[in-house]
Amino acid sequence: MVVTSVADRARQEFVKGLLRLRNNAHATNVALHRASKRLVEEGTPAVRVLSTTGLSKLLREEGKEVPDWDLVRTFVLACKRHASDTAVPLEPAEANLRVWDRRLSALQEVLRLLDEVGGGDGQEVAATVPRASLTLPAAPSVFTGRDGELRRLLDVLAPPRGDGPSGAVVSAAAAVAGMGGIGKTALALAASHHAVDHGWFTDTYSVNLRGYDPVPVTAHQALESLLRAMDTAPEDIPPTQPEREGTYRSALAALARTGRRVLILADNASDSDQILPLLPGPGPHRLLATSRHTHPRLASQGALLVDLSTLQPGPDGDPAVDLLRDVLRRAGRELDDQEAAERLVALCGRVPLVLHIAAGLLILEPGRTLAGLTADLAGADSRLNHLDDGERALRAAFDLSYRHLQPDTARLFRLLALNPGPDLGLPAVAALTDEDGLRIRAGLRELVRGHLLESADERWSMHDLVRDYAMHHARSSDPAEVNSPDGPALLRLLNYYADGAQAANAYLAAPLERIADAGDTDRFDDRGQALAWLRAEHANLLAVPQAAMDMGELEIAIGVLDDLCDYLTRGRYFDDLITVSTTAYVVAHLTGGHPRDIAIALRLRGQALTNVRRFEEAERLLRVAADVFRLCSDDVAAANALNDIGTAQRGLRRFEQAVETHAEAAELSRNVGHQPGYVAALQNQGNSLQELRRYSEAIPLHTKVADISLRLKDDRLRANACLSLCNALCFEGRYEEAEAAITTAIDLYESLGDEYTKVCAEANRAGVLLGMGRRAEGTEAHRAAADMFRELGDEHDEAGTRYRLALALAEDERLVEAIAAFRMAADIFHQLGDRYEEARSRLSLGTTLMHTADWPQGFQELNEAVQAYAETGAAVELGTTFELLASLHEALNQRELARESWLAAVQVYEAAGDEESAVRAHRAADAVQKHGHT
Repeated sequence: MVVTSVADRARQEFVKGLLRLRNNAHATNVALHRASKRLVEEGTPAVRVLSTTGLSKLLREEGKEVPDWDLVRTFVLACKRHASDTAVPLEPAEANLRVWDRRLSALQEVLRLLDEVGGGDGQEVAATVPRASLTLPAAPSVFTGRDGELRRLLDVLAPPRGDGPSGAVVSAAAAVAGMGGIGKTALALAASHHAVDHGWFTDTYSVNLRGYDPVPVTAHQALESLLRAMDTAPEDIPPTQPEREGTYRSALAALARTGRRVLILADNASDSDQILPLLPGPGPHRLLATSRHTHPRLASQGALLVDLSTLQPGPDGDPAVDLLRDVLRRAGRELDDQEAAERLVALCGRVPLVLHIAAGLLILEPGRTLAGLTADLAGADSRLNHLDDGERALRAAFDLSYRHLQPDTARLFRLLALNPGPDLGLPAVAALTDEDGLRIRAGLRELVRGHLLESADERWSMHDLVRDYAMHHARSSDPAEVNSPDGPALLRLLNYYADGAQAANAYLAAPLERIADAGDTDRFDDRGQALAWLRAEHANLLAVPQAAMDMGELEIAIGVLDDLCDYLTRGRYFDDLITVSTTAYVVAHLTGGHPRDIAIALRLRGQALTNVRRFEEAERLLRVAADVFRLCSDDVAAANALNDIGTAQRGLRRFEQAVETHAEAAELSRNVGHQPGYVAALQNQGNSLQELRRYSEAIPLHTKVADISLRLKDDRLRANACLSLCNALCFEGRYEEAEAAITTAIDLYESLGDEYTKVCAEANRAGVLLGMGRRAEGTEAHRAAADMFRELGDEHDEAGTRYRLALALAEDERLVEAIAAFRMAADIFHQLGDRYEEARSRLSLGTTLMHTADWPQGFQELNEAVQAYAETGAAVELGTTFELLASLHEALNQRELARESWLAAVQVYEAAGDEESAVRAHRAADAVQKHGHT
């Protein structure tokens, strides 16, 4: 994982510093052993004799242990003593104990934080959220020899037949497994394209799980990618994996209700944990996965498992020879030597990828005969006998293809492997190679024709096995350009990404009225183009800081990290933002950065943690950031961090504290004349007051924010303030003022093109209309808002709006409609995994059913509400529901059940420390018992 690599990097930087000190002192491990021995003999305090074995362990860069201070202190003093004894000059700072104490403390602090990064909700941080494609990759141009396996996959993908056996179980998923290069993806794509061409699916999504990369894609990330591809609003993508699974299946269920059938292709998984959360659930949708491993856990979930072996001859011919023939024929060359072809496929291990590469050699070199290639491959094969059949065949084919390449193309092949991310666009390849576009395209075409490179949508990538091979040669060739720590090829590429990120960020950060002056106008024409580039290079950009750190180019790392933050925040890529902020924190330590830089990284991480609901961790980090900002006399940044702390406290439902913290942030911002921070803190303070039902105090704050934002010409801030103001005014019964506020908010959101928040405002307007007594208008406005939320794919807000619609219908005695709306809301919340809101909906549903005398169904819904409230730990609501059940049982003269419900309420209140409510419920239970005896 990225966290692990960053931790290793931090340790390596510390060890490199020790090695530099030893080298500058012209010392060996033996010399340091002798110097430390002299220090001990002379009575130097807190030193020890350094053994050569211990020194070797200390100076091993791949080591995982962190040395203690006494060991580091002894090492530094020994280097200093040896340099003094041998008259070697050392810079004073090199052997300064205070400097080394700070470095060790910084390393320990970095590792402590990184240890926390994988904690919290138990989710590890990975490099980047992948991009899910709305279209399938191209179908294989040549596909043969897998007819049986293809039929099995198509049986899973085909829509159910009307003449099928009643109750037949249809698999919702299939997984294709086999060694690298065996043709898993080709089979999956052949089946997928067949299914789409026959109209079996209306929508397709594909995602590469990169299971065998150093940093695989997690299911948590893949779900985000798929939800974004399904047009789920970023703000509606939940932070935790269980919630994302619920939202994902709800989105698929919504598509099914409109008659759409979805095929999801999950390529290159290494673990069943990457695949299981992507299963679509019951319905018409299907999942097709590929992996180098067979995953029995998928079979336990009803998935079909298809294991691929090499292409073996059968009674109908030899599919390996057929594949070779078909590839050659598409390029205009015939297979004219059957015997040589049979020998060639045997030498290729009957592995499809190797056969494609062998055919590529024959295509690129028309004068080469099958027999000649077979002889060459046999010679290469004899040198690779230590590998197994598949690996040996792959390596032999790679060797022949590589030796065939022209020098410029071979250089291009090697350099492409240096890209830290998954693929490259043409401008990136130009930066990497320092060549013009025409020459590059010729080389790229040759590599694609030779099956050493894959191409799609003007971007190029390598099969992971090919990339490993190319990287091997990159490390052993052209040392001046590729292999040296400051090799210019990779440095050029990293600078390309860094410059692009800086220019794109300038467009994103610039106000609309000054956009013409923002960024590098030679790089991007407008904000949309800048954003499109960031999205296309997303994975590469997130990999740049680590690659830059490995090269010692910390300035590049810092620049890219800083430029990505705004884009990641706006796009709500919070998992990626956590990774970026953590890396920024590490870089700040490694560079001995200013404390303010460290505080900025901590604040970024705190903001990201808040957005994924890890509020306690966020509050702790934000407090440290605020303290550091104050020590640096940066009151603006300190006020912003305080405002963030208040937001985390609201998430923890510590509303009183949040009010105080936001007030402190507002006061500090006002004192330093920072208007944006001042109004943001006032707005958040007002929202916190509303959570405490202190509406009369919230109203003047929201009014002030609306007035200031009008002067600042900040329409979004003014719209948000009017939305919050409307809510507070409604609770105070000031409906006409509320209507004016919400109308302003709706108009502003419409002018901003913010459809989602405009619908939220429309839902609030429905509540205003109801409060004004315009019942029919309010009810229909709720219904319209719920439908609009459904169209936007926001099921959570749809459910909340249907719940409020049901309340209005129940108040108007339209009980049948109310019951239907309550049930729909409860069912949606259940699908989304929001048990608290489900419980509230079922409680209202059960109560309404009781009013229609549907006692059995009413009690069932109330008991389900009890179960849901118990799971969420909502003690007050659970106790209240038990009291309602007790009262209903009493009304029906079910006294024993009533007493049991009262006593259950007593237990809940006692566990929550609510003695007053517990005593009241106990008296009610006693009264029921006493009445029963009389």
